Amino acid sequence: MVKPSIMLIHTPKTLLQNKANRDKSFIAGQF
Repeated sequence: MVKPSIMLIHTPKTLLQNKANRDKSFIAGQF
């Protein structure tokens, strides 16, 4: 029961982190 809750909380954070990393790579690639 605890695991799914942690996953639900963790997943959006991971997605945001992945998006931030992608944005950084994209910005870095432009210069």
